[in-house]
Amino acid sequence: MTESPAINPDEIQVELDREDPPDRFYSITMPAHCVGKITERLNAAGEPHEGARLRKLLTTICIEEAVGRLEIESLWGPAPIAPEGDPGDPTDGDFTVRVAIDERPEVAWPAWDSLNFERPCMDISDAMVEAELNEQRLNAGERSETSSPLAVGDEAACEVRVTPEGPTEAEPPFKTTIRIPPSGQPAIVEGRPLPGLAERLIGARAGETIEAVCPGAGPGGAPLQVTAEIKQAWRITPSTIEQVVAAVGMPNEAILRMNIRTSMESRFKDAQRAHLVEQVFAAVAAEVDIPISKRMLALRLRERAGQMAQKIQASGRSREETIQIMKDAGPEQEAIVRRQLKRNAIINLIRPVFELGIAEQDVTAEIQKMAAAEGRRPEDLRKEIVDANQIDMVANRVFEQKIADRILAEATVVDVPVAS
Repeated sequence: MTESPAINPDEIQVELDREDPPDRFYSITMPAHCVGKITERLNAAGEPHEGARLRKLLTTICIEEAVGRLEIESLWGPAPIAPEGDPGDPTDGDFTVRVAIDERPEVAWPAWDSLNFERPCMDISDAMVEAELNEQRLNAGERSETSSPLAVGDEAACEVRVTPEGPTEAEPPFKTTIRIPPSGQPAIVEGRPLPGLAERLIGARAGETIEAVCPGAGPGGAPLQVTAEIKQAWRITPSTIEQVVAAVGMPNEAILRMNIRTSMESRFKDAQRAHLVEQVFAAVAAEVDIPISKRMLALRLRERAGQMAQKIQASGRSREETIQIMKDAGPEQEAIVRRQLKRNAIINLIRPVFELGIAEQDVTAEIQKMAAAEGRRPEDLRKEIVDANQIDMVANRVFEQKIADRILAEATVVDVPVAS
């Protein structure tokens, strides 16, 4: 037999306080006698609630009633607003909670066949395979600290500062190790190619600071001003090809080279796909107008600021320096968060348009791809993702790829060769 509700939900009062599109702010009040009936029911069932636990339950009941009654479709979900000061005893009189609920916007999507994209294409050459093999020889080689001028193949531990050209603020300084690439290739810093940096590092020594202008490496293709303080340097004696063959368990050098080529082709396809996904979302974002919730913007900015402060302080900066760096970076950080929120909104709003779903095997396949790119065991990476509560981020990546595939199927895509 179904138990009757403890209270009559019609007695809950819902009042609109103010509007700040796309958010609306409501006061939801549950009369004191209803609170009493709920606590009596809980006590009778041997489930006593008090203080914060009871407040959370009453808040949930109030919000569910308001959402159902108002029939608001929310994009970000309702969010209770914490009261100022001590919230008090929830059983002391009427219980009132303030809540923000955004209204899901109606979006006029562009005609997908009106969009144009460029797909980078490249054949993996013998020279590229040779360069990758040399990298593997360096990775497996012997390192020895050096005070000699840096040369191709050497590594430098640096503290790096990156400043985009124009009004964009400098990025927080960070520590990294940079390997000097062969002539004509850009140095790779934290996965980002920085043309012109390697040429400035060559000939420098530990203890010196170099500056470089890296064309095309900044936002929108603008130059980047890069300062690198060289803390330590190493010279590497490469291992032999035979040692690499033995280390990776290949039968011979020919099979090793074939494996390298296959791996490079796979990595390029992944990079090609990621490039197309970025193009698609940039194009859609430019075509649609989606209002950004101020409360969501403030929430994400607080989260990002906390992460940023930890990273800066971990680099050895003082509290005063950290505050100043974060203040200077404020406008750029807000722009980044706005772009992220708009992208997340596009994903959530367009999924029902394309009737897209996701299965466990989709997430598993994505984690396997990520693990292969990092040279790790999929089960280890999955555990790390789950422990960090980031499985939703992986699911989001899957949705992004599915959305991009649907749009690319109707759009015009032109193959563009890229330099090897």
